[in-house]
Amino acid sequence: MSFASSLLRLGKPGLLDGEEASGLAMTKQPNEDVAHREPRLRRIWKKGSTTFQLLVVQLVTAGTAFVVNIFSATVMPPEGRGYLALLVQITYLLTVAAMLGIERPYIADRQADFGDALYELVRLLRPGYLLAVLIISAVATFAVPDSQGLLVAVLLVVVYLVGNVCARLVRTSYIASGSVSPFLTVSISTQIFLLAASAYLLFTANSSPQHWFLAYGLSGLIALVVVAVAVVKRARAGVRRAEERRIRREGLYLLPASFGNTAMLRSDRLLLPALASNAQLGIYVVVATTMELASWPIQNWVDASLNKWRNDGRSAIGGRGLMVKAVAATTVLSVLMGIASLIFIEYFLNDSYADSKTLIVPLGLAAVIYSASRVQQGLMIANGMTKSVSFAELIGMAVSVGGYVLLIPLLGAFGAAAASAVGYGTCLIAGLVLSRRELGAIRTRKL
Repeated sequence: MSFASSLLRLGKPGLLDGEEASGLAMTKQPNEDVAHREPRLRRIWKKGSTTFQLLVVQLVTAGTAFVVNIFSATVMPPEGRGYLALLVQITYLLTVAAMLGIERPYIADRQADFGDALYELVRLLRPGYLLAVLIISAVATFAVPDSQGLLVAVLLVVVYLVGNVCARLVRTSYIASGSVSPFLTVSISTQIFLLAASAYLLFTANSSPQHWFLAYGLSGLIALVVVAVAVVKRARAGVRRAEERRIRREGLYLLPASFGNTAMLRSDRLLLPALASNAQLGIYVVVATTMELASWPIQNWVDASLNKWRNDGRSAIGGRGLMVKAVAATTVLSVLMGIASLIFIEYFLNDSYADSKTLIVPLGLAAVIYSASRVQQGLMIANGMTKSVSFAELIGMAVSVGGYVLLIPLLGAFGAAAASAVGYGTCLIAGLVLSRRELGAIRTRKL
Protein backbone atom coordinates (compact mmCIF):
# COMPACT_ATOMS: atom_id res chain seq x y z
CA MET A 1 0.00 0.00 0.00
CA SER A 2 1.40 3.43 -0.95
CA PHE A 3 1.65 6.31 1.48
CA ALA A 4 -0.92 8.17 -0.62
CA SER A 5 -3.43 5.33 -0.50
CA SER A 6 -2.87 5.06 3.25
CA LEU A 7 -3.92 8.68 3.66
CA LEU A 8 -6.94 8.18 1.39
CA ARG A 9 -7.98 5.10 3.32
CA LEU A 10 -7.90 7.11 6.52
CA GLY A 11 -10.29 9.63 5.03
CA LYS A 12 -13.19 7.15 4.77
CA PRO A 13 -15.86 7.97 7.37
CA GLY A 14 -16.59 4.34 8.16
CA LEU A 15 -13.00 3.69 9.13
CA LEU A 16 -12.68 6.85 11.18
CA ASP A 17 -15.90 6.20 13.08
CA GLY A 18 -14.99 2.66 14.03
CA GLU A 19 -17.74 1.16 11.83
CA GLU A 20 -17.49 -1.59 9.27
CA ALA A 21 -16.76 -0.26 5.78
CA SER A 22 -19.58 -2.36 4.36
CA GLY A 23 -22.14 -0.53 6.49
CA LEU A 24 -23.57 -3.81 7.86
CA ALA A 25 -22.59 -3.16 11.47
CA MET A 26 -25.50 -0.88 12.33
CA THR A 27 -25.89 -2.28 15.84
CA LYS A 28 -23.32 -0.97 18.28
CA GLN A 29 -21.02 -3.52 19.83
CA PRO A 30 -19.83 -3.09 23.43
CA ASN A 31 -16.37 -1.95 22.38
CA GLU A 32 -17.72 0.71 19.99
CA ASP A 33 -18.57 3.06 22.86
CA VAL A 34 -14.96 2.83 24.02
CA ALA A 35 -13.75 3.50 20.49
CA HIS A 36 -16.02 6.55 20.16
CA ARG A 37 -14.76 7.95 23.47
CA GLU A 38 -11.19 7.94 22.12
CA PRO A 39 -9.93 11.22 20.68
CA ARG A 40 -10.36 11.43 16.92
CA LEU A 41 -6.64 11.93 16.25
CA ARG A 42 -5.75 8.87 18.33
CA ARG A 43 -8.16 6.69 16.34
CA ILE A 44 -6.71 8.01 13.06
CA TRP A 45 -3.19 7.26 14.31
CA LYS A 46 -4.06 3.69 15.38
CA LYS A 47 -5.69 2.90 12.04
CA GLY A 48 -2.80 4.37 10.06
CA SER A 49 -0.36 2.15 8.22
CA THR A 50 3.32 1.89 9.12
CA THR A 51 4.06 4.20 6.20
CA PHE A 52 1.61 6.81 7.50
CA GLN A 53 3.09 6.70 11.00
CA LEU A 54 6.63 6.90 9.65
CA LEU A 55 5.60 9.84 7.50
CA VAL A 56 4.14 11.74 10.45
CA VAL A 57 7.29 11.20 12.54
CA GLN A 58 9.43 12.12 9.55
CA LEU A 59 7.52 15.38 9.13
CA VAL A 60 8.29 16.24 12.76
CA THR A 61 11.96 15.34 12.19
CA ALA A 62 12.07 17.36 8.97
CA GLY A 63 10.54 20.36 10.68
CA THR A 64 13.11 20.16 13.46
CA ALA A 65 15.96 19.79 10.96
CA PHE A 66 14.74 22.86 9.07
CA VAL A 67 14.51 24.97 12.23
CA VAL A 68 17.90 23.80 13.54
CA ASN A 69 19.37 24.60 10.13
CA ILE A 70 18.01 28.16 10.39
CA PHE A 71 19.19 28.59 13.99
CA SER A 72 22.73 27.30 13.37
CA ALA A 73 23.24 29.30 10.18
CA THR A 74 21.98 32.44 11.94
CA VAL A 75 24.69 32.40 14.62
CA MET A 76 27.51 30.73 12.68
CA PRO A 77 29.40 31.98 9.63
CA PRO A 78 29.68 29.62 6.63
CA GLU A 79 33.04 28.30 7.92
CA GLY A 80 31.57 27.23 11.26
CA ARG A 81 28.40 25.83 9.68
CA GLY A 82 30.60 23.84 7.30
CA TYR A 83 32.65 22.37 10.15
CA LEU A 84 29.47 21.29 11.96
CA ALA A 85 28.25 19.62 8.77
CA LEU A 86 31.59 17.83 8.39
CA LEU A 87 31.34 16.30 11.88
CA VAL A 88 27.78 15.15 11.19
CA GLN A 89 28.77 13.52 7.88
CA ILE A 90 31.69 11.65 9.44
CA THR A 91 29.30 10.24 12.04
CA TYR A 92 26.85 9.14 9.35
CA LEU A 93 29.66 7.30 7.55
CA LEU A 94 30.66 5.49 10.75
CA THR A 95 27.01 4.64 11.38
CA VAL A 96 26.89 2.85 8.03
CA ALA A 97 29.93 0.78 9.06
CA ALA A 98 28.36 -0.10 12.41
CA MET A 99 24.98 -1.07 10.88
CA LEU A 100 26.57 -3.63 8.49
CA GLY A 101 23.80 -3.13 5.94
CA ILE A 102 21.36 -5.36 7.84
CA GLU A 103 18.40 -2.98 8.20
CA ARG A 104 16.67 -3.73 4.91
CA PRO A 105 17.31 -7.52 4.92
CA TYR A 106 15.99 -7.68 8.49
CA ILE A 107 12.86 -5.66 7.64
CA ALA A 108 12.21 -7.77 4.53
CA ASP A 109 12.53 -11.07 6.44
CA ARG A 110 11.48 -10.60 10.05
CA GLN A 111 8.35 -9.83 12.02
CA ALA A 112 8.92 -9.86 15.78
CA ASP A 113 8.00 -8.22 19.07
CA PHE A 114 9.63 -4.79 19.45
CA GLY A 115 11.87 -5.82 22.34
CA ASP A 116 12.84 -9.09 20.68
CA ALA A 117 13.64 -7.26 17.44
CA LEU A 118 15.89 -4.80 19.27
CA TYR A 119 17.72 -7.62 21.02
CA GLU A 120 18.17 -9.54 17.77
CA LEU A 121 19.51 -6.47 15.99
CA VAL A 122 21.99 -5.76 18.78
CA ARG A 123 23.29 -9.33 18.41
CA LEU A 124 23.46 -9.08 14.64
CA LEU A 125 25.48 -5.87 14.80
CA ARG A 126 28.27 -7.10 17.06
CA PRO A 127 30.86 -7.20 14.23
CA GLY A 128 29.80 -3.69 13.25
CA TYR A 129 30.62 -2.33 16.68
CA LEU A 130 34.12 -3.76 16.34
CA LEU A 131 34.55 -2.20 12.89
CA ALA A 132 33.45 1.24 14.12
CA VAL A 133 35.73 1.01 17.17
CA LEU A 134 38.71 0.07 14.99
CA ILE A 135 38.10 3.06 12.67
CA ILE A 136 37.73 5.50 15.57
CA SER A 137 40.77 4.05 17.37
CA ALA A 138 42.89 4.45 14.25
CA VAL A 139 41.91 8.12 13.95
CA ALA A 140 42.50 8.70 17.65
CA THR A 141 45.90 6.96 17.61
CA PHE A 142 47.40 8.65 14.56
CA ALA A 143 45.79 12.08 14.56
CA VAL A 144 44.73 13.09 18.05
CA PRO A 145 48.14 13.55 19.79
CA ASP A 146 48.80 16.56 17.53
CA SER A 147 45.53 18.33 18.22
CA GLN A 148 43.47 18.72 21.35
CA GLY A 149 40.62 20.07 19.24
CA LEU A 150 40.60 16.89 17.19
CA LEU A 151 40.46 14.81 20.38
CA VAL A 152 37.32 16.68 21.39
CA ALA A 153 35.87 16.13 17.91
CA VAL A 154 36.54 12.38 18.09
CA LEU A 155 34.86 12.10 21.49
CA LEU A 156 31.84 14.02 20.22
CA VAL A 157 31.62 11.78 17.16
CA VAL A 158 31.61 8.70 19.43
CA VAL A 159 28.72 10.12 21.49
CA TYR A 160 26.66 10.93 18.40
CA LEU A 161 27.56 7.61 16.76
CA VAL A 162 26.16 5.62 19.69
CA GLY A 163 22.92 7.59 19.69
CA ASN A 164 22.58 7.46 15.91
CA VAL A 165 23.01 3.67 15.79
CA CYS A 166 20.48 3.21 18.59
CA ALA A 167 17.96 5.45 16.81
CA ARG A 168 18.34 3.36 13.65
CA LEU A 169 17.82 0.17 15.70
CA VAL A 170 14.64 1.57 17.24
CA ARG A 171 13.29 2.55 13.81
CA THR A 172 14.08 -0.87 12.29
CA SER A 173 12.49 -2.67 15.27
CA TYR A 174 9.35 -0.58 14.91
CA ILE A 175 8.96 -1.47 11.22
CA ALA A 176 9.53 -5.17 11.97
CA SER A 177 7.12 -5.24 14.93
CA GLY A 178 4.52 -2.56 14.22
CA SER A 179 4.85 -1.41 17.84
CA VAL A 180 4.64 2.35 17.44
CA SER A 181 4.70 3.61 21.05
CA PRO A 182 8.45 3.23 21.82
CA PHE A 183 9.39 4.49 18.36
CA LEU A 184 7.13 7.51 18.71
CA THR A 185 8.42 8.24 22.22
CA VAL A 186 12.07 8.10 21.14
CA SER A 187 11.56 10.08 17.93
CA ILE A 188 9.50 12.91 19.39
CA SER A 189 11.58 13.17 22.58
CA THR A 190 14.77 13.34 20.54
CA GLN A 191 13.42 16.13 18.34
CA ILE A 192 12.10 18.12 21.31
CA PHE A 193 15.49 17.89 23.04
CA LEU A 194 17.38 18.91 19.90
CA LEU A 195 15.01 21.81 19.26
CA ALA A 196 15.30 23.04 22.86
CA ALA A 197 19.10 22.74 22.84
CA SER A 198 19.31 24.60 19.52
CA ALA A 199 17.03 27.35 20.80
CA TYR A 200 19.28 27.76 23.84
CA LEU A 201 22.40 27.98 21.65
CA LEU A 202 20.67 30.53 19.41
CA PHE A 203 19.52 32.79 22.24
CA THR A 204 22.98 32.67 23.87
CA ALA A 205 24.53 33.48 20.45
CA ASN A 206 26.76 30.40 20.72
CA SER A 207 28.67 30.00 17.45
CA SER A 208 30.84 27.04 18.52
CA PRO A 209 30.38 24.09 16.11
CA GLN A 210 31.47 21.70 18.90
CA HIS A 211 28.66 22.87 21.18
CA TRP A 212 26.09 22.51 18.41
CA PHE A 213 27.39 19.04 17.60
CA LEU A 214 27.20 18.11 21.29
CA ALA A 215 23.48 18.90 21.16
CA TYR A 216 23.12 16.34 18.36
CA GLY A 217 25.05 13.76 20.36
CA LEU A 218 23.12 14.19 23.58
CA SER A 219 19.78 13.97 21.76
CA GLY A 220 20.64 10.41 20.68
CA LEU A 221 21.07 9.14 24.23
CA ILE A 222 17.29 8.81 24.57
CA ALA A 223 17.37 5.97 22.04
CA LEU A 224 20.32 4.42 23.91
CA VAL A 225 18.18 4.07 27.05
CA VAL A 226 15.42 2.24 25.13
CA VAL A 227 17.91 -0.15 23.53
CA ALA A 228 19.64 -0.84 26.86
CA VAL A 229 16.32 -1.69 28.55
CA ALA A 230 15.38 -4.09 25.75
CA VAL A 231 18.74 -5.87 25.94
CA VAL A 232 18.54 -6.24 29.72
CA LYS A 233 15.01 -7.67 29.56
CA ARG A 234 15.77 -10.28 26.88
CA ALA A 235 17.75 -13.35 27.86
CA ARG A 236 18.00 -14.77 24.37
CA ALA A 237 17.49 -13.82 20.75
CA GLY A 238 14.60 -15.10 18.65
CA VAL A 239 16.69 -15.48 15.51
CA ARG A 240 18.17 -18.93 15.07
CA ARG A 241 21.86 -19.23 14.25
CA ALA A 242 21.28 -20.18 10.61
CA GLU A 243 18.80 -17.35 10.11
CA GLU A 244 21.12 -14.93 11.88
CA ARG A 245 23.97 -15.87 9.54
CA ARG A 246 21.71 -15.49 6.49
CA ILE A 247 20.47 -12.01 7.49
CA ARG A 248 24.00 -10.91 8.30
CA ARG A 249 25.22 -12.31 4.96
CA GLU A 250 22.54 -10.39 3.06
CA GLY A 251 23.52 -7.31 5.03
CA LEU A 252 27.15 -7.74 4.05
CA TYR A 253 26.10 -8.04 0.41
CA LEU A 254 24.29 -4.72 0.86
CA LEU A 255 27.11 -3.08 2.85
CA PRO A 256 28.87 -1.84 -0.31
CA ALA A 257 25.49 -0.46 -1.39
CA SER A 258 25.14 1.30 1.97
CA PHE A 259 28.60 2.79 1.67
CA GLY A 260 27.94 3.68 -1.96
CA ASN A 261 24.65 5.33 -1.06
CA THR A 262 26.31 7.20 1.80
CA ALA A 263 29.14 8.25 -0.49
CA MET A 264 26.65 9.63 -3.02
CA LEU A 265 24.72 11.40 -0.27
CA ARG A 266 27.59 12.49 2.00
CA SER A 267 30.93 12.55 0.18
CA ASP A 268 30.03 15.97 -1.22
CA ARG A 269 30.14 17.26 2.36
CA LEU A 270 33.40 15.43 3.01
CA LEU A 271 35.16 16.61 -0.16
CA LEU A 272 34.02 20.24 -0.21
CA PRO A 273 36.34 21.31 2.65
CA ALA A 274 39.28 19.48 1.05
CA LEU A 275 38.71 20.64 -2.53
CA ALA A 276 37.23 24.09 -1.79
CA SER A 277 36.72 25.36 1.78
CA ASN A 278 34.61 25.04 4.91
CA ALA A 279 32.84 28.22 3.78
CA GLN A 280 31.73 26.53 0.54
CA LEU A 281 30.47 23.57 2.60
CA GLY A 282 28.51 25.95 4.82
CA ILE A 283 26.91 27.55 1.75
CA TYR A 284 26.10 24.08 0.39
CA VAL A 285 24.54 22.44 3.46
CA VAL A 286 22.17 25.33 4.09
CA VAL A 287 20.28 24.23 0.94
CA ALA A 288 21.21 20.53 0.85
CA THR A 289 19.88 19.92 4.37
CA THR A 290 16.52 21.36 3.36
CA MET A 291 16.19 19.88 -0.14
CA GLU A 292 16.99 16.33 0.95
CA LEU A 293 13.91 16.43 3.18
CA ALA A 294 11.83 16.02 0.00
CA SER A 295 13.06 12.44 -0.44
CA TRP A 296 12.58 11.31 3.17
CA PRO A 297 8.88 10.30 2.83
CA ILE A 298 9.71 8.06 -0.13
CA GLN A 299 12.53 6.35 1.75
CA ASN A 300 10.18 5.65 4.68
CA TRP A 301 7.51 4.29 2.35
CA VAL A 302 10.03 1.98 0.67
CA ASP A 303 11.38 0.68 4.01
CA ALA A 304 7.88 0.03 5.32
CA SER A 305 6.93 -1.82 2.09
CA LEU A 306 9.90 -4.20 1.79
CA ASN A 307 8.30 -7.11 3.63
CA LYS A 308 5.03 -6.69 1.69
CA TRP A 309 6.82 -6.49 -1.65
CA ARG A 310 8.81 -9.63 -0.90
CA ASN A 311 5.72 -11.57 0.16
CA ASP A 312 3.70 -10.32 -2.84
CA GLY A 313 6.48 -11.16 -5.29
CA ARG A 314 6.44 -7.62 -6.69
CA SER A 315 8.66 -7.57 -9.78
CA ALA A 316 11.72 -5.35 -9.83
CA ILE A 317 10.70 -4.31 -13.35
CA GLY A 318 6.94 -4.15 -12.76
CA GLY A 319 7.25 -1.27 -10.29
CA ARG A 320 7.38 1.52 -12.84
CA GLY A 321 4.06 2.87 -11.61
CA LEU A 322 5.45 3.11 -8.09
CA MET A 323 8.48 4.98 -9.38
CA VAL A 324 6.28 7.44 -11.27
CA LYS A 325 4.28 8.14 -8.11
CA ALA A 326 7.50 8.61 -6.15
CA VAL A 327 8.82 11.07 -8.74
CA ALA A 328 5.56 13.04 -8.74
CA ALA A 329 5.40 13.24 -4.95
CA THR A 330 9.05 14.24 -4.59
CA THR A 331 8.72 16.87 -7.33
CA VAL A 332 5.93 18.58 -5.40
CA LEU A 333 7.90 18.39 -2.16
CA SER A 334 11.06 19.66 -3.85
CA VAL A 335 9.22 22.73 -5.15
CA LEU A 336 7.91 23.44 -1.65
CA MET A 337 11.34 22.91 -0.08
CA GLY A 338 12.90 25.12 -2.76
CA ILE A 339 10.51 27.96 -1.99
CA ALA A 340 11.19 27.54 1.74
CA SER A 341 14.95 27.60 1.10
CA LEU A 342 14.71 30.76 -0.99
CA ILE A 343 12.72 32.56 1.72
CA PHE A 344 15.11 31.29 4.37
CA ILE A 345 18.23 32.53 2.53
CA GLU A 346 16.67 35.83 1.44
CA TYR A 347 15.19 36.94 4.75
CA PHE A 348 16.99 35.11 7.57
CA LEU A 349 20.65 34.80 6.55
CA ASN A 350 23.31 37.39 5.89
CA ASP A 351 24.89 38.13 2.51
CA SER A 352 27.65 35.53 2.98
CA TYR A 353 25.06 32.83 2.17
CA ALA A 354 23.74 34.53 -1.00
CA ASP A 355 25.36 31.97 -3.34
CA SER A 356 23.23 29.23 -1.75
CA LYS A 357 20.27 30.30 -3.91
CA THR A 358 21.95 28.94 -7.05
CA LEU A 359 21.94 25.42 -5.55
CA ILE A 360 18.18 25.05 -5.15
CA VAL A 361 17.39 23.76 -8.66
CA PRO A 362 20.20 21.15 -9.03
CA LEU A 363 19.67 19.83 -5.50
CA GLY A 364 15.90 19.65 -6.06
CA LEU A 365 16.49 17.64 -9.23
CA ALA A 366 18.89 15.39 -7.32
CA ALA A 367 16.22 14.70 -4.67
CA VAL A 368 13.68 13.65 -7.34
CA ILE A 369 16.13 11.26 -9.04
CA TYR A 370 17.26 9.85 -5.70
CA SER A 371 13.66 9.03 -4.70
CA ALA A 372 13.10 7.09 -7.93
CA SER A 373 16.27 5.08 -7.28
CA ARG A 374 15.12 4.24 -3.72
CA VAL A 375 11.91 2.68 -5.04
CA GLN A 376 13.82 0.77 -7.68
CA GLN A 377 16.35 -0.60 -5.20
CA GLY A 378 13.63 -1.49 -2.70
CA LEU A 379 11.99 -3.66 -5.36
CA MET A 380 15.34 -5.23 -6.20
CA ILE A 381 16.01 -6.08 -2.54
CA ALA A 382 12.51 -7.58 -2.23
CA ASN A 383 13.43 -9.81 -5.19
CA GLY A 384 16.74 -10.90 -3.60
CA MET A 385 18.95 -8.86 -5.95
CA THR A 386 21.21 -7.59 -3.17
CA LYS A 387 24.46 -7.95 -5.12
CA SER A 388 23.05 -5.98 -8.05
CA VAL A 389 21.91 -3.24 -5.66
CA SER A 390 25.44 -2.96 -4.30
CA PHE A 391 26.90 -2.88 -7.80
CA ALA A 392 24.51 -0.12 -8.90
CA GLU A 393 25.29 1.94 -5.80
CA LEU A 394 29.03 1.54 -6.36
CA ILE A 395 28.68 2.70 -9.99
CA GLY A 396 26.71 5.74 -8.83
CA MET A 397 29.26 6.42 -6.10
CA ALA A 398 32.16 6.29 -8.57
CA VAL A 399 30.44 8.76 -10.90
CA SER A 400 29.48 11.06 -8.01
CA VAL A 401 32.93 11.12 -6.45
CA GLY A 402 34.56 11.58 -9.85
CA GLY A 403 32.21 14.48 -10.51
CA TYR A 404 33.01 16.03 -7.14
CA VAL A 405 36.75 15.81 -7.79
CA LEU A 406 36.37 17.41 -11.22
CA LEU A 407 33.71 20.05 -10.53
CA ILE A 408 34.24 21.22 -6.95
CA PRO A 409 37.64 22.86 -7.65
CA LEU A 410 36.08 24.65 -10.64
CA LEU A 411 32.57 25.50 -9.40
CA GLY A 412 32.67 25.03 -5.62
CA ALA A 413 29.32 24.23 -4.04
CA PHE A 414 27.49 24.38 -7.37
CA GLY A 415 29.85 21.70 -8.75
CA ALA A 416 28.95 19.43 -5.83
CA ALA A 417 25.23 19.93 -6.46
CA ALA A 418 25.56 19.15 -10.18
CA ALA A 419 27.70 16.05 -9.54
CA SER A 420 25.13 14.77 -7.03
CA ALA A 421 22.35 14.88 -9.62
CA VAL A 422 24.52 13.12 -12.21
CA GLY A 423 25.58 10.43 -9.72
CA TYR A 424 22.00 9.68 -8.65
CA GLY A 425 20.93 9.46 -12.27
CA THR A 426 23.75 7.05 -13.07
CA CYS A 427 22.77 4.85 -10.11
CA LEU A 428 19.15 4.79 -11.33
CA ILE A 429 20.14 3.77 -14.87
CA ALA A 430 22.61 1.16 -13.60
CA GLY A 431 19.94 -0.37 -11.36
CA LEU A 432 17.49 -0.58 -14.25
CA VAL A 433 20.04 -2.32 -16.49
CA LEU A 434 21.18 -4.75 -13.78
CA SER A 435 17.64 -5.67 -12.68
CA ARG A 436 16.62 -6.39 -16.28
CA ARG A 437 19.71 -8.54 -16.79
CA GLU A 438 19.14 -10.50 -13.58
CA LEU A 439 15.45 -11.08 -14.31
CA GLY A 440 16.38 -12.25 -17.81
CA ALA A 441 18.85 -14.74 -16.35
CA ILE A 442 16.19 -16.04 -13.96
CA ARG A 443 13.71 -16.57 -16.81
CA THR A 444 16.39 -18.37 -18.87
CA ARG A 445 17.13 -20.77 -16.00
CA LYS A 446 13.43 -21.55 -15.61
CA LEU A 447 13.21 -22.47 -19.30
